[in-house]
Amino acid sequence: MSSINGIKVQAHLYDLSQGMARQMSPMILGKQIEGIWHTGVVVFGLEYYYGGGICVSPPPAVPGMPYRTIDLDVIEEVFRYTTETYSLLTNNCNNFADDIA
Repeated sequence: MSSINGIKVQAHLYDLSQGMARQMSPMILGKQIEGIWHTGVVVFGLEYYYGGGICVSPPPAVPGMPYRTIDLDVIEEVFRYTTETYSLLTNNCNNFADDIA
């Protein structure tokens, strides 16, 4: 798991078909697909995902276990943005957006 100051960030990949897409797609589509994918990002022990809006829940976000878990790099720059380090001129929302984009 990626970790900076104890913060772990992972992507959970789920096959919503639970293996059925791989088995049935050649007959239905004429070609094989590996899965019907859903992805969530786990940070601070919660899983964030998009489903008609940004949603949050304890992992796993969908029924079943993740098909695959990927460790993500943590953007170190975000750790310099605290209440104490805010500066209207040098450490503000524009600097934050520039660092993480």
